Amino acid sequence: MTKQDKEKDIRIGRKVLNFYKTLPFNYYSGIDEQLKSITTQNKIEQTYPPLKGLLGNSKNILELGSGAGWLTNSIAFQHKRKILGLDFNQLAIDRAKSIAKELGLQSKFLCEDIFVFLLKKL
Repeated sequence: MTKQDKEKDIRIGRKVLNFYKTLPFNYYSGIDEQLKSITTQNKIEQTYPPLKGLLGNSKNILELGSGAGWLTNSIAFQHKRKILGLDFNQLAIDRAKSIAKELGLQSKFLCEDIFVFLLKKL
């Protein structure tokens, strides 16, 4: 990947971030609504069939673009797994952390720009 490609990816990431700063993905109107959604929903594999059989034995799970943490916290709640959610919107990460704390989950969240995070790993 050239330096120009990396810079272009960072610019695209900034545009996406600016869009999601106005309303983070899966950000419910209140914590109580999100708590209810996580604790009363069907098994996550029913909502996302491709995950069937993959979560039970997984030791390390990473969700890129976790938003306010619905999927990350749902997996942690249903499967009692450690899981890391990564999103570049601090508002969404703060909400996700609040939910995880309220439910006593093992999920963790980092506020990182996915494009920069992945480039650091290349």
